[in-house]
Amino acid sequence: MAQAGKESGKHMDKGAAGDTLSMSSSSSTDDQEAADKKKKDLLPTTPVIPIPDYTEEELNKLIMYVQRMTMLFALDHRDWCEETLVTIRRWFMEVNYPLMTIFYDRNILSACLGFPLAPVADICYFVRKQNQIFTVDGFHDEIYFGTIQEDVDGCLLKIMQYVYQPIFRNYKDWNDNIKSRFCRAMDKFLCYLTSLHYKMSGLTVLYVPYVVKQISRADVQHDREFVKNLEAIVVYWTTQIRTLINDKTLIAQHDFVVPTEEYEFWLYRFEVLQGLDTQLQHEDVQQIIHVLRNSHSVYIKQVDELIEECHNEMEEAKSNIKYLFLLNEPCSHIDQAESPAAVPALIPRIVNIIRYIWLNSEFYQRRDLITGLFRNLSNQIIKFSLDQVNVDKVLQGNPRFGIRMANMAIDCCLSYRAIYDLMSKEHATLKPDIGWDLENAMIFNHVDAFIERLNDLIDICESMIVFGRLDETEAIPKPTFGGTNGEEFERTAEGVEKQFMVLLDALEHDSKELILNVNKNEW
Repeated sequence: MAQAGKESGKHMDKGAAGDTLSMSSSSSTDDQEAADKKKKDLLPTTPVIPIPDYTEEELNKLIMYVQRMTMLFALDHRDWCEETLVTIRRWFMEVNYPLMTIFYDRNILSACLGFPLAPVADICYFVRKQNQIFTVDGFHDEIYFGTIQEDVDGCLLKIMQYVYQPIFRNYKDWNDNIKSRFCRAMDKFLCYLTSLHYKMSGLTVLYVPYVVKQISRADVQHDREFVKNLEAIVVYWTTQIRTLINDKTLIAQHDFVVPTEEYEFWLYRFEVLQGLDTQLQHEDVQQIIHVLRNSHSVYIKQVDELIEECHNEMEEAKSNIKYLFLLNEPCSHIDQAESPAAVPALIPRIVNIIRYIWLNSEFYQRRDLITGLFRNLSNQIIKFSLDQVNVDKVLQGNPRFGIRMANMAIDCCLSYRAIYDLMSKEHATLKPDIGWDLENAMIFNHVDAFIERLNDLIDICESMIVFGRLDETEAIPKPTFGGTNGEEFERTAEGVEKQFMVLLDALEHDSKELILNVNKNEW
């Protein structure tokens, strides 16, 4: 029985062990399934891309909407081609493409599902939300579209000013502190961007925040944060206005400024100042000034002074335009002269007009400005003579022409100096109280340097005849020598001629721009 009990106990132990193994195996399987499920949850799932179910009529309407909404600089609706329309159709049907652009590629109206790979002048873009399917009735509200041009900063300015700024201003979820700080930073950025964009066109444009156009509260001047934001904008205005008022320097793209360009400079300055004055009188700007005035801002005095100074500068520009206009017609006759020999006869009238401006203009009575006018007259005479001499033609084998034109230009410059000296003495005698106290060295230093360069050109022309046997009027034979050393002398002369031609060729290719350019000292 004891033995039977032992056997029975063994069987019971085995059964219990089997149950334990079974439970352990079941638990292990459950853990494995849970782990597999967790891994499956962690793996990224591929989103199901919806497929639009447009009718042919609806699809054609959507394509037509895109055609009508496309805005490009040189868009001609006759340029729409089948390939472009197929791309637009594909964009509506394949909703996984968020962007479509339309542009001209080598004068062909094209479209692509992304950005163009080659540079283009401008593009029209259409953007959808992820996997968005448009409806025909709501397409204009659902689509994001616009045009980007070469003027990147201008496009950015318009988008920020007319799209994002109103949204940020009217956003309700920010507290007042965060919103005020953000709007102040945004206004600072837009001030700079507005100034940068229009400065490239030579204009000064004042930035006016969008919120000012919506403010109508009578107690707005008591809102300290709002006034503080406006003061920051006005400080930037004062910097712009002061920079414009102080910018009286004429900058030309070449080295010889002539009287006509000085007239055009003052005409341009008046137009810019007039544009600034128009902005300062605008309702939006006046509203900001009114708010600062009522809040007793410390900046309002500075603004008033700059506005008055702007008016004074406009009066000066208007007066200078009136008097400098008198020089346009007589100075244009210099450029129309047949040769430098005809220029001296035109100079007395121009000198008399400059003297008239000196005596009668309210703002051109300064010695430095009148000296500048005569210096510009000297530049015009030099510029005309430079065109007449034509160094290119001379170095290509026309030394006689070069000698004749250089001598003619020298005579013109000397006659100009003599006429100036004579008339200055006569005018000083007629008006001894004013006299003629100008900086003659400043007026004639370019003329004197130009005469020296012309003499250098004459030396080059004579060397071309002597050493290079170059003469457009006759053929010069090679030199011949007699005697026992004749052949040796001829070889020496031929070597000198070859060496001279090498130097002349180098002069023509490397230094012809320097010979008569009195503004460059490399010669």
